[in-house]
Amino acid sequence: MRVSGWDGVRWAVLGGAVGLVCAAAAPAVAPPPVAPPAVGRTVDVRHAPVPSVGGPGAAPVRLRIPVLRIDAPVRAVATGPAGDLGVPDDPQVIGWWAAGGAPGVPGAAGVLDGHVDSAAHGPGALFHLAALVPGDVVAVVTAQGAVVAYAVQEVHRFPKTAFRADLLTPGGAPRLVVVTCGGVFDRATRNYEDNVVVVAVPVS
Repeated sequence: MRVSGWDGVRWAVLGGAVGLVCAAAAPAVAPPPVAPPAVGRTVDVRHAPVPSVGGPGAAPVRLRIPVLRIDAPVRAVATGPAGDLGVPDDPQVIGWWAAGGAPGVPGAAGVLDGHVDSAAHGPGALFHLAALVPGDVVAVVTAQGAVVAYAVQEVHRFPKTAFRADLLTPGGAPRLVVVTCGGVFDRATRNYEDNVVVVAVPVS
């Protein structure tokens, strides 16, 4: 796996598989191992299921996760000459791998990534991503105004050396994969040791 010269989340494409390498400036705070007390799952107007509205296929412009109070802008990111997929510098902005597929498209794995935090900005939009549990709702708003809703199916935390590239491969049912860094921050290497990966499937 490759890590580019500048700090940040980095993807490396190796032999057709895509892996995620986490690198960052010293974090403001360490990602929590469990959901903070302020994050609840009481079903009310803020946490009620989000129905899918409109059709799939357009570029995502916002990511909404009601249970975590996330409503973050999304912008496209792409791979560079070295095969690294960038991530927005602002941890409150989510990156979308445009080559990976648009929300809801059959056979596509829509991939979103983002910084867990940064020394300059503090906790990012995905800071509490690991607190999600199966059944939680994740919604993507597209450029056409459609809302594509997903239900969390899997929540993983992998050592960055053991990232499951099969989660990102094309084929099969449409799905959304949201990735950030997690685990212990190694100040010697300036890397987080793990990847937090949420896999969600569309709901009607």
